[in-house]
Amino acid sequence: MNDFFAVIGATIVVVLGIFAMSIAGTIFGAFAGFVVGLVFTPTFHVFMTAIGMKTIAVWELGAVLGFVGGFFRTVVPSSNKNNG
Repeated sequence: MNDFFAVIGATIVVVLGIFAMSIAGTIFGAFAGFVVGLVFTPTFHVFMTAIGMKTIAVWELGAVLGFVGGFFRTVVPSSNKNNG
């Protein structure tokens, strides 16, 4: 029975961790978009108008990319030379 509660507890911790990291990625992405927008706002608006998206702000795009990027992590494979 203790194993059952350990598995449930671990699952809850993992789900809350994923939720917290996606929120953090969104916040950091919005901040990075805001900082980049301080310099590149005119260029960004020209580009977005050219592709037909006039209503998105730089920080909003940063927030979206931060949210999506939070689910992609780099996985580095180990090179274990004893496997062969």
